Parts: sequence; structure tokens; C-alpha cells
Amino acid sequence: MRKAIRPTTILIAIMYANNEIGVVNPIQEIGKIAKEHGIIFASDGVQAAGKIPVDVQKDNIDLLAISGHKFMGPRALARCMCAGVIPRAAFGHH
Repeated sequence: MRKAIRPTTILIAIMYANNEIGVVNPIQEIGKIAKEHGIIFASDGVQAAGKIPVDVQKDNIDLLAISGHKFMGPRALARCMCAGVIPRAAFGHH
């Protein structure tokens, strides 16, 4: 992961867990790396939330996406949780 980071890297996005092959990614480690480099860290937590502990603060996740139908909610209802203020400039050109 560290080798893939460039000076222009502004976002790391990865699935928390993969439901097809059963892999749980090392989210806490990736979040730490992102934080060290000042990079926004987003994770798709749809397959993980409700099945394994997900802690956005401990894992250093800035944006976490989850889906309502995984919690007995209606299908097509989703939520993206933001762990703080993400500067709009972070998404601009460098």
C-alpha cells in the first residue's frame, strides 16, 4: 500500500470485507497509513457492518458506506457516514 501512494494521492477506497471470497481487508492498518499521509480513507462496509465489529474511529475511516437491507431495512436505502469534515479542496486538482 505504501508503495502505491503518490504525492497526488487524495483518496484510498477499499471494501471492508468481500462476501464472495471471504476476505476481510486489514482496514485498521490501511486507515493508519492513510492518516499518516493525510489521505482520505473510504471503505465499503456493506458486507462487514452487522457481522463483524466496525469502528470508524479505531480504523481511521473517514467515509463508510453501509446498506439498510443488511439491517432489516428497506432495499436501496444506503448511508454514507462521514467521520469529520472533509475539505472540499481535497477533491480539487493539484
